[in-house]
Amino acid sequence: MSRDGPAVEALSGPVFAIVALAAEARTLTGLRGNIEVRISGPGPAAAARATEAALVCRPRLIVSWGVAGALAPNLPPGTLLRPATVLASDDSRLFESAAANVTAGTLVSVAAPVRSRQERLALAKRAGAMAVDMESAAIAAVCQREGIPFQCIRAISDALDHQLPAWVAGLMTADGRLAPWPAVKGLLRDPLALPDLLRAGLGFRRALRSLERYAATFAP
Repeated sequence: MSRDGPAVEALSGPVFAIVALAAEARTLTGLRGNIEVRISGPGPAAAARATEAALVCRPRLIVSWGVAGALAPNLPPGTLLRPATVLASDDSRLFESAAANVTAGTLVSVAAPVRSRQERLALAKRAGAMAVDMESAAIAAVCQREGIPFQCIRAISDALDHQLPAWVAGLMTADGRLAPWPAVKGLLRDPLALPDLLRAGLGFRRALRSLERYAATFAP
């Protein structure tokens, strides 16, 4: 696993938070004077592009900020995580956090949503991770290449046993906003998924509240 990168220079630029969704960005609204927030849209490619764009400002720190899914049974929605390491989806690259006060454990990044308990348990066993997202490893890879310190701050939005319908992957727009019409069409085709979507919404709101609380004390 690769951990090596260029020597880190003494950078004095801004701190950047890369978030996938507009709702995640709003949890940092009170800190906009201290942290530059970039909404990438969901997925690793979008996150990498947003991180690349931030490089022109020579940031002194880049933070992957947002929600994640649980891969362990003891992580209910709203649990705040500061993983010590972030693992790429192919298990080939392990990125370490620059924060001193990290939570022990690993977060793994994948290219597509992990929807079922069985998929999450299999991923946890393979990767040895406690949580999963889609963006952090892509952000960390750019930071490692450029010698920029990286941190990962995530709040759990869906528990290990939460089942999501397959069509939820199409509910987010490229700028990370909810697309209401696809959600309506999905529920018309699959009305039994409504309880799962409501549960997902509740977990998402709990995760956002946790991020808001942490943002009030976050001092990069």
